[in-house]
Amino acid sequence: MVVWRALLLVYGSIALPGDFTHRLEAGEIAAGLDSFVRFPELAAELSEGEVAVTFEVARPVRPLDSLTAMDEGMRWPSPDDTRPELTRLARPGSWDSIFVLWPQGNLATGAHVATGG
Repeated sequence: MVVWRALLLVYGSIALPGDFTHRLEAGEIAAGLDSFVRFPELAAELSEGEVAVTFEVARPVRPLDSLTAMDEGMRWPSPDDTRPELTRLARPGSWDSIFVLWPQGNLATGAHVATGG
């Protein structure tokens, strides 16, 4: 059996200077966490038991304050944008995957950051 180690960074807020600012509601964070905790079971099921996923969740206290440009005006939280947390929590080789939960859009106003994922 292969054990896959994952880290989930949960940014509760985003503050892009002059562009987009938003804070996730507690229910939105809870829904994201609920979805993520189902990932190990899904991986085991899809791999017919050959993969086990272990994970940790970290909640940075700072807002996400930068995003990296992608094609067609889209942006994403790259390793450069999450560097303070990666330096503190993710020494090279400590995780197989790093996931980021971040405020991509304000459901009440429709304001959002275009992203590919």
